[in-house]
Amino acid sequence: MLQLDEIDEETERLFSHLRGLANGDESEDVDLIDLFAVGIKYHEPSLYSFTDQHSLYNPVIKNMVLLLLRVIGTASSVYLILLEKVLYPLTFEEICIYIPKDVILESLRNPATQAFTINMLSERLHCDDGARDFLLETNLFQFLSEDLLAKDKDDSNLVLLIEKLIYGSGKHPIILPAGMFKLLADKSEDQILMPGRFYNHIMMLGFVATKDVSSQPWGRRLFPFSFKNVLAFDELQPESQCIVLVASTYMSWLEIVPFSWLKPLISEFLEYVVAHYPNTTKQDYTNLHVITYQDLLINLSHSQGESLEYANEFLSRPDVYIVDESEPTSHVLFSRVCLTHIPEKETFFQNSFNTLDIKSGSLFVTSCVIALVQDEEFFHILAASGKLTTENIRAWSQDTIFDFVSAMAKHDYSALYLLSELQILVWRPFLNENPLCDKSMWELKRDTLRQLLLHRKIDLGFWKKEFSDCLYEMENGRRLDNIAPQVDVMNSDA
Repeated sequence: MLQLDEIDEETERLFSHLRGLANGDESEDVDLIDLFAVGIKYHEPSLYSFTDQHSLYNPVIKNMVLLLLRVIGTASSVYLILLEKVLYPLTFEEICIYIPKDVILESLRNPATQAFTINMLSERLHCDDGARDFLLETNLFQFLSEDLLAKDKDDSNLVLLIEKLIYGSGKHPIILPAGMFKLLADKSEDQILMPGRFYNHIMMLGFVATKDVSSQPWGRRLFPFSFKNVLAFDELQPESQCIVLVASTYMSWLEIVPFSWLKPLISEFLEYVVAHYPNTTKQDYTNLHVITYQDLLINLSHSQGESLEYANEFLSRPDVYIVDESEPTSHVLFSRVCLTHIPEKETFFQNSFNTLDIKSGSLFVTSCVIALVQDEEFFHILAASGKLTTENIRAWSQDTIFDFVSAMAKHDYSALYLLSELQILVWRPFLNENPLCDKSMWELKRDTLRQLLLHRKIDLGFWKKEFSDCLYEMENGRRLDNIAPQVDVMNSDA
């Protein structure tokens, strides 16, 4: 078995430094640690050459790990990075040769080593049976969660570590079954709405939105918040935005649990924003109430069942807007809302876009037109309005015309209109001889041609050959028989 006196000189220098640092005889040497970490592949003969093929034990690794564990709690992050790099090639069971399971458990309870230990576990959960078995055997998630929820102050570090465990176990529901999250349901609203505890709880509730708890008898109790109480709590916490956090968290549960569990708070939040903010279509990322309101509308409009019914009812109100010509940034909200179920579309179009100057080519105009094209009913209303003409669209910038043509190519109804009524928009930017230098525009042109040739169930007529030739040249280069000779014929009398 490999002996410590067989290690290379640089590794011995590292050991000497770590011993001195652990004993308080030396100060940190970041350069030494950095250099060793970067060049760790050159130390593989010392670290990973196991002389006994039946044993993975190596005293070099053992001593290095033990020394690093002693210092990572107080030393610079480079020491932690080195420890992670040393252990990286090893499976969880191999790691346990150097860090016994009882020591790992102790490390999880020690704030100085907790982050390292959870990272080490979470990184291996998706591919390492040993790490998954350890999590099951030790009930680790339960322990960490109870520890977090009992804290009287925010602990963002532990929150992030638990998040890693939850997402790391995502493909293996047996590790964290839905029933394990009952501890969240056991907390009353009064217990949660306390400074320090609120953030930890609401973050946990957001993380577990990947779990189906709708069949759990305690599932509904995961959502105990009343809008009135959270708003009152919010007003006592300067800059906390508690009501925004709760509304956003509830939004993450849409279509995972019955909407009736979420509706009371969501509906009151939407009503509150409409009543207190005169411009709910503006994109102002400093106003989290309005931005969260918009996100809720968008998600509700794309949902199904009871939540979609509520969205349609809310959007049909005369005091609710999703676009406003007097607010140039409102195109962002309009472009993201699902337009399929907008009630009374003809009336909506007349009220919202009757004076729309398409020829202006403003960002508001181009974004709204492209959004309208995506809905068949709105498209036909737009086309019938006489606004969707070559004269209007050709005034736009080239990249915006490309975006428009690409949007038109995605549906049979709009592609037919494009190829019959807006032909010049196809000829000039798509079939001309000028090469495209912008990679994104080149890719958009290629993808649009593929849409028209491969995915549209319409008769392309003479366009088919034009599109096919253009796409062939883009993907394979120009055919030789299409290239005119460029060499002058020499005059023999010269």
